[in-house]
Amino acid sequence: MNIRRLIGWGLIGLGIANILNFMAPRPIPTVGAGAIVSGIILIIAGLGVSGLGTAIGGRLRLLLRSETAPRKAAPRPIDPLLPVRILKLAEKRSGKLTVSAAAMALEIGLDQAQAGLEELERRGAASSEIDEETGLMAWRFPEFLPPSGN
Repeated sequence: MNIRRLIGWGLIGLGIANILNFMAPRPIPTVGAGAIVSGIILIIAGLGVSGLGTAIGGRLRLLLRSETAPRKAAPRPIDPLLPVRILKLAEKRSGKLTVSAAAMALEIGLDQAQAGLEELERRGAASSEIDEETGLMAWRFPEFLPPSGN
């Protein structure tokens, strides 16, 4: 046992004794709430000196993080050719696609289809809007839309 750990445990013991001394008929060396406060300070100092505070704090952080914050799955990289496949599909479908239509036609997962459509939107090749007929999110590809009848 090294000297730091020994001093830390000594401070923790003094802190506990100080808190317990609060309950004695004549508290020494502190009185009232001061006994509790100084006891807590001694315990915290002991934890810091002995290195137990960092070990306990690290375990508490892991415990709290695992129960309160759900871990997000790392975003899977999409196939680099997926946007091109979606563009070809958009051309065949007159410039309008939904996530489910893209997923079914390309035989990919819904999350991959959505990621591909969002990538094309981010790059300016498409824009998303709510389809008034179906109420679903649809992506429009202006270069593949039929010409307006003006």
